[in-house]
Amino acid sequence: MFNGKKVAFIATGGGGKAITHAGVLQACHEMNIGIDFIIGASAGAIAGIFYSQHKNLDMLVDNFRPADKRKYKFKQFGWKRMFSIKNFFSPGIINGLFDLSSAEEFFRKTLPINEFSQLDLPVYIAATNLEENDGELFGPGIRDDVPISKVLVASCCIPGLFRPVKIGNGYYVDGEIKRPLSIQAAIDLGAEIIIVSDTYALYVKDAGTSGVFNIMSLIINMLFEDKSIRAVNTIKAKYPERDVILIAPTIGDISSFDTGSYDKLVSRGYKAAMKEFKKYMGDDNGTEFVE
Repeated sequence: MFNGKKVAFIATGGGGKAITHAGVLQACHEMNIGIDFIIGASAGAIAGIFYSQHKNLDMLVDNFRPADKRKYKFKQFGWKRMFSIKNFFSPGIINGLFDLSSAEEFFRKTLPINEFSQLDLPVYIAATNLEENDGELFGPGIRDDVPISKVLVASCCIPGLFRPVKIGNGYYVDGEIKRPLSIQAAIDLGAEIIIVSDTYALYVKDAGTSGVFNIMSLIINMLFEDKSIRAVNTIKAKYPERDVILIAPTIGDISSFDTGSYDKLVSRGYKAAMKEFKKYMGDDNGTEFVE
């Protein structure tokens, strides 16, 4: 499938929901889709880097499994590594509750490769430059002098919750604020087929009474989902010769911090991807995949 065409895989954020990308990648493998490079933001950047370095989808999933379900012995990432109580009580708190230096140290010490230029499968990471009010890419041939560990935490930096990450003379935060999908960047890098794995599908149930964090999550999903749809439509109109395949699994009912739902997330990502790939090939009567 897509023989001879350059394929980009774009992975959105979404916290723990980023494990959904493993299901989409599994479908890519089964459909013999060769991915030429990955562009990721926030948790999608972490998923892309882990996949590029391990080349093993089950190891990617293992980063999100509860301790009693793990299959491998490498150090698990875990979202709690983003929150350091030591840094929270720092007297210098002025621009965010938590400092990300502990998370950066974890990536620096545990990633097999911490230089973009050494990756076999190129990965580009999006981050937002606060001073320039612009989204930037880091990756092979593009600001690749910055360690992967540093760029990862910058791309995951939620403003207010985390303190902006200094890279060079700039301060960086979440990569999806200015680059919700980075489809244009994928085209600029030569992609003819762009597969977008989007974790921001909406789920509305008792929204007004479901708690402050659920409401905040719903609003964020609304904003990013709207940006995603507009970005896809804009690119399709501007570049009709390029194919954009948007894969948006129905995962809005699962919390971004629900570590027990990793199998469900992978399954839904896989099913949604297979459905879109079969639709692309003109086969809407494909096999039903049971969760």
